[in-house]
Amino acid sequence: MAAGRSRTAAPAPVDGSFSSSEDLPALEKKTNSKLPLVGMKEVEKHDSPTDAWIVVDHVAYDVTEFSKKHPGGRVILTWAGMDATEVFSVMHARSTYNILPAYAVGRVDDATYKVPAILSDFRDMHDAMRRDGLFQTSFAYYAYKNTTQLALLASSMALLFTSHGSYAKLFASACLLGLFWQQSGWLAHDYCHNQVHTNRRRNRIMGLLWGNVMQGFSVGWWKDKHNTHHASTNLLDDEFMPVDPDIDTLPMLAWSREQLEATVKVYPTMNRVLMRYQHYLVGPILLFARMSWSLMSLLQVVSMVKGTDPAFAKNVKATREEVVGMVLHYSWLVGAIAANCTFTQGLFYYVAAQCVGGFFLGYVFIQSHNGMSVHLDEDLKKDFFTNQMLTTRNIHSTAFNDWFTGGLNKQIEHHLFPNMPRHSLGKAGKYVKAMCDKHRIAYEDVGMIEASCKVVRRLHEIAQYVN
Repeated sequence: MAAGRSRTAAPAPVDGSFSSSEDLPALEKKTNSKLPLVGMKEVEKHDSPTDAWIVVDHVAYDVTEFSKKHPGGRVILTWAGMDATEVFSVMHARSTYNILPAYAVGRVDDATYKVPAILSDFRDMHDAMRRDGLFQTSFAYYAYKNTTQLALLASSMALLFTSHGSYAKLFASACLLGLFWQQSGWLAHDYCHNQVHTNRRRNRIMGLLWGNVMQGFSVGWWKDKHNTHHASTNLLDDEFMPVDPDIDTLPMLAWSREQLEATVKVYPTMNRVLMRYQHYLVGPILLFARMSWSLMSLLQVVSMVKGTDPAFAKNVKATREEVVGMVLHYSWLVGAIAANCTFTQGLFYYVAAQCVGGFFLGYVFIQSHNGMSVHLDEDLKKDFFTNQMLTTRNIHSTAFNDWFTGGLNKQIEHHLFPNMPRHSLGKAGKYVKAMCDKHRIAYEDVGMIEASCKVVRRLHEIAQYVN
């Protein structure tokens, strides 16, 4: 993380957005009226992990101690000393605002801080989307997605159970299983972002089902990694080390010259052979991505059980759920393989499924942000909307792209509104494009092949600087 910046209520609407004082809970309005005035310059002084203030809707909050127990991890510190209204509103449910008053330290003096026009427009756009129903979930859509996922798993298992030693059938089943894992990832992603239910507990249960049980990824591990990615997309700290875990890929892949040079300074003996040829190797590397993520998930669950993960140290229930989910995953997977394969066949099957699933997941991931702007802590001060536009691209919307990517081909809209249901992202595009036109900001929307070429070209450019 960055040096100096790291990382029961009434039913809440899924989007959890607020952009006017009328939207704020009564408890907060009452408390805010009694708070002392503070200048924005004063807020900016509190920008370290040991002294962290953030601003949400013109109120300053001291989150220094809260950051240690923040459900989203220490990513909250990325915004220390800054106005975090936008990122807070799009990442949290409405009920979350009820806990803010306990941490309030002052009202930001309007004479010292004026909300930039682009952020004012963003808040208006957010309100318009809510009024137009873009945050309302279609349960028929998610019933369809859940049903087709089960059908995909059934197809894979049918081939496996009738393979009778046929490597052709085993490979076909493994490919379907890899695809099932990829698509399970997209469903878990939707539930973990609270896109589906207003009840967060229901979302968690479904996230555990599709994440831990079906895919074998710890949702606790994923949330910590993914929340940081959303709040600090393509971000480097003051020493040019990655804050965003999605670009923390050295010594295999470097996404900027500054990141490369900084990492070499920290690890002077690091093997640089892979980076010299990273533009050729990115495809093969993706084959092993799922194996790496599976291992990290297992290690995360082990740390939960040992009590060495601070986020889960006192949450016995969450730890138990994570462990049970992972045990169930490997029980059904190993059981199905053992019942139908010799050891050699089983190893072939497992590795093939992992490679297919890893490539399918990784290929979608690199399309959205890699090859886009990589920036520094200071760049966060531009504004939330501009930073997301500079670091994110969309892939053309087609029936195949929408399905294969799990809606992440509309990554711009997803990053601006993570809690928006997948089926509404396409509709949100017209609002975002209009705002980009107004403020003369590029809206990158390209084909999947073109996006792949952009990624490979960036890797080739960086590889030229490897000694």
